[in-house]
Amino acid sequence: MRLEFARRSVVVLVMIPLIGTQAFSQSPAAKDSSALTVLAQMAAASGWTALSIPKDAVATGTITANTPTGTQSYPVVFKARPGNQFRTEFPTRGSVIVVNGQQGSHISPAGTETVQAFASYSMRPLMFGFFTILAQFGALDIGLADLGSEPSGADTLRRIELKQLASLGDGLDAPRLLGSRMVVFVSQATGMPVKIEHNVISSANPTAFLAVTDNLSDFRRVGSLIIPFHMEEFADGQRLWSLQLDSVQVNTGLADSDFDVK
Repeated sequence: MRLEFARRSVVVLVMIPLIGTQAFSQSPAAKDSSALTVLAQMAAASGWTALSIPKDAVATGTITANTPTGTQSYPVVFKARPGNQFRTEFPTRGSVIVVNGQQGSHISPAGTETVQAFASYSMRPLMFGFFTILAQFGALDIGLADLGSEPSGADTLRRIELKQLASLGDGLDAPRLLGSRMVVFVSQATGMPVKIEHNVISSANPTAFLAVTDNLSDFRRVGSLIIPFHMEEFADGQRLWSLQLDSVQVNTGLADSDFDVK
């Protein structure tokens, strides 16, 4: 079971659900005032706010996956726009993942596989993490809770829980809640999110999931924004993959055709 999730997490780490943009339930979600304060400090430190999200973004880098037979490294290209539009290209593997709104597909030499809507709710745009509720924590359907702090060397990390509490009545409310929940660890020294805990939902079963931890580092400035250029994902204490970015560009004018679903 864990190997299935590990393989899937390598493929879908860039499938970007903008989980803070959907309709909210009738009653606004509860927001802990101290959690709001920490996230506001994070937004100020990173430059990412609901108003500063770029029109699009492109990143290139190398992903290294841990497999039962050893490690494998290959180049990857990420493209994203707001509105549930994202594309991941693995040039040397002949594989492309495209998601546009509720539709998505994974195209590979083996054929085309449809992306299930319930699975997309747990997919994280780790190189562009603020495209999600990290920058839209003020939305009415996002619940916030302060889970306290923990020491990390000379630093202290504040643990803030975010989750989407909207009820859309479309049969996907349960996986949406499960997949949207994250706990972000914010450095009190820098104001940056250095670790995120979240769930990865199985592509075959909307009730099966794996709890993973993403470590973020190598923060660099791109225009007015701060972006982590290095990421590692762990499950049960074992590293599943690492990602090192080479370049990030924003507001590049991506074409609509980049997000056509086959």
